Amino acid sequence: MIDSRPPISTLSGGLQGVRGGDTITITIAPPPGTDPAEIARMVRDQIERLKQKRNADLHDRVDY
Repeated sequence: MIDSRPPISTLSGGLQGVRGGDTITITIAPPPGTDPAEIARMVRDQIERLKQKRNADLHDRVDY
């Protein structure tokens, strides 16, 4: 038998909700010869910093 009931929660793993300003726009204009793996690492690092700041803000109940 297939369970056709709607999901209990629509939030996917790790997502704590969406608030205004959660859109991130990253513009990359590397000089010729830049290592694509290095660019990817820098983007991941920056996203992780933003994620940690957001989580800290949510934990402190601060919403700017």
